[in-house]
Amino acid sequence: ASWRTKEGPPSTLIAGGGPAGLLTAIAFAKRGWTNIRVVDRLREPYDPGDELIWSDAARFYLVGLGLRGQTALTELGAWDTVQSYCAEVVGRKDWAPGAGPDEGVERIFTDRPVSTQVIARDRMQGALYKVAREKYGSQISFDWETEVDVEDDEVTLTRGSTEEVLRPDLVVGADGTARTVAMALEENDRRVRIKRYEDDNCRVFKTVPLDLPPDWRGDVNYSTRSKGGRMNFDALPCGRSNRYCGVLLLREDDPLAQEESDPKELRALMQECLPQFEPFVDDSNLQTIAKKPASRLPGFRYVGPKIHKTDKVVLLGDAIHTVKPYFGLGANSAFEDVTSLDKCLDSHETGADALRAFSRERAPEAKALVQISRGFDRPGF
Repeated sequence: ASWRTKEGPPSTLIAGGGPAGLLTAIAFAKRGWTNIRVVDRLREPYDPGDELIWSDAARFYLVGLGLRGQTALTELGAWDTVQSYCAEVVGRKDWAPGAGPDEGVERIFTDRPVSTQVIARDRMQGALYKVAREKYGSQISFDWETEVDVEDDEVTLTRGSTEEVLRPDLVVGADGTARTVAMALEENDRRVRIKRYEDDNCRVFKTVPLDLPPDWRGDVNYSTRSKGGRMNFDALPCGRSNRYCGVLLLREDDPLAQEESDPKELRALMQECLPQFEPFVDDSNLQTIAKKPASRLPGFRYVGPKIHKTDKVVLLGDAIHTVKPYFGLGANSAFEDVTSLDKCLDSHETGADALRAFSRERAPEAKALVQISRGFDRPGF
């Protein structure tokens, strides 16, 4: 049957309630589809307007939304809400290895169609959840803390000791690096393969909250790195004031990347390598940073050459392309996946044709995205 009609498929299940899954639900509901169900194994998103939650700069990972992400969110009517919680970044200030605090080079970008907008990933999820509930609450239902198991055309949802078996007409795998749906497809279709790369530049990170003085710009990305490649440091704004969140990127075996590392050694490293930022990290925050374990970065993965199954299943977002987050490509590409799928539904008569066209368009994009990013990340030429 045609999915260009307002009704769409009789039932749709979206596995994954992150930003990509929620935007997919919004796109389908905007078309007029009903009986859309979003399931996720994690809790309901936080209120994006609760400043008490979002004031903790080191608690959440920041995402930069560029032209592709902003365009996708605008097309689907969600950008105004998301933007209201963003901080603008109009340029960069970089310090070369060993440079003094006054030797940073500032560049303000004046030739770009849009400025980058920075938001905590979980806050963006909360903003999209707000759009989905307020605009399309009668068309979309949400199940949180739900495990998803996919086998052939059946989906089993598990919440605690309760199980529910479904046979939805369309399943969207938007469950990110969990890839429950992708792995189920891989078992049943030799043309759906998950390419996993060994990480030959393994890094981990710790977040560093910063309250920069008022004479510092609050709308640029601050960046530096140490001689010898021991660490990289990037800081982005996370609010309407000069509150920043820095990311200290270290090698996995670095003593300061370990849990319960020595605060005095960390202070010495910051004085040596981050003299421009070290004065803004007080002893309390330093103790917290040294004490906590480092977080791991995802590995490079992509799915292809197919990312769908007939008119039953389709994959998008991080489920088909995972790169390290400092390339700034994940969320933007995921949102572009959603608008691409929406356009394929517009331009093809049947669901099977639409998913086939989407797979032809986005599977090569996912492969290129991952391979290029990995090429930049690897040591050597």
